[in-house]
Amino acid sequence: MALTQWQLNPVATDTIASGDFVAFSDEGETGDPINKLTVDNLMETGLSLVTEDAIAVGSDYILFLDGGASGNANKEQFSDVMTAIAGTGLSASSGVLNVDASSLTAGNVTTNANLTGHVTSTGNAAVLGSFTKAQLSSAVSDGTVLYSGDAPTIGFSLAVAMLL
Repeated sequence: MALTQWQLNPVATDTIASGDFVAFSDEGETGDPINKLTVDNLMETGLSLVTEDAIAVGSDYILFLDGGASGNANKEQFSDVMTAIAGTGLSASSGVLNVDASSLTAGNVTTNANLTGHVTSTGNAAVLGSFTKAQLSSAVSDGTVLYSGDAPTIGFSLAVAMLL
């Protein structure tokens, strides 16, 4: 049931608040009855009913509360959010973040990575683990690796001349 112009004219303008009601027509019910729900319920459950879509970082918008949890709802282009996030060594272009590796120094590198494997780190201390001969041989590109306990192979040829 659509509201006519004369039905809307006497309605006062007001500011919407928590607990206020919104009227709606439930097309799934017989007789197209008019129902109401609270603004709180509309925002809590209604937003999850929208269609999922991939974000186009260069042109799409997101909603946010300006100034904190009780701020007004506003929108901002996603690429502008990425620009706001960017800082030293991190830039944004068309909503895509880019890292300038040349601006990184030891002060910018995250420590305490706690790596495991052939190189183990706990906090800022790193320990070289154990390697197999095959792993070391494949890692060395500028020579031959001699291992402790291996007998070296020495190759030479001996020419003996016999005099009669």
